[in-house]
Amino acid sequence: MENSPGEAHCLPLGVVNILDLSEDLDALTKSEAVIELASQLEPLPATVSRLMALDANACDLADVAGAIRMDPVLTLKMLRTANSAFSASSMPVSTVDEAVMRLGLGLIISMALAVSVGKTMSTVVPAYGLAAGQLWRHSAAAAIAADFLVRLAPNTVPPATITAALLHDVGKLIVAQSTSADEMGFVRRAHEEAGLSLFEAETEVLEMNHAEVGYIVAQHWGLPERICRAIMYHHDPGQWDDRMGDAVHLANLAACAVEAAENGEPFVEKPAREVIDRLGLRDFDFEKFCAKCVRRFTELRALYGA
Repeated sequence: MENSPGEAHCLPLGVVNILDLSEDLDALTKSEAVIELASQLEPLPATVSRLMALDANACDLADVAGAIRMDPVLTLKMLRTANSAFSASSMPVSTVDEAVMRLGLGLIISMALAVSVGKTMSTVVPAYGLAAGQLWRHSAAAAIAADFLVRLAPNTVPPATITAALLHDVGKLIVAQSTSADEMGFVRRAHEEAGLSLFEAETEVLEMNHAEVGYIVAQHWGLPERICRAIMYHHDPGQWDDRMGDAVHLANLAACAVEAAENGEPFVEKPAREVIDRLGLRDFDFEKFCAKCVRRFTELRALYGA
């Protein structure tokens, strides 16, 4: 994760000055601390592991339902969701099998993960200026956007994209724990004074970023490599030619738009044209897509009080 020697001369002057102030950071020690913190995370529950092992294209729905029945909390949540306005259906369901048919494996795995990691991701993350629940709400909004893309994109987007979108910012929890207040101060200065994005500032000042750390966390949890990579490249999908990466990138931007709408603020960042093209979204209207995500997110919050 370290930058190569001589890289700093290509950076804006403000960043070079800030890096001079923070040159005492030990990147190797920090990397070891990140891996150690990630290894201390609780393993995923057995239900989630069983669901992740199923092939979304070939699995028997009875196998999915069987895994879910082992988890009463997930069963209740699934039935409640399948019978809500969120599922956009007026026909009630009363069995796990019917709920599985209605919701699809991608959304079900995302819900199973939500049950297990939702509390952890709802904590305050002061290093990023995130209040209690803010990181989780952003993650949930990204999962909603990904679910739409799985269903709507002409070029196939795998259901596992929803899982990657839900977890795309999980690395922030570990970065926050392994980084001092002074170090995050250097990151903010690089962002505010040198005009870098927060993601770019993380990378230059800390010699790591939350996307790379998210990859480490996802690997620790034994998630498929494609999900791990989608998390790692969610800010820079051009570095990885895969539609899952494109979809997670787009879902992240949509989640930012949802947050902006909630706060009554404008949101101007749009996905690159090549991302839209790779997903096959002709005549794609990002603003209308985000408005659709806002409505669905509002329904979700009303359902679960998130």
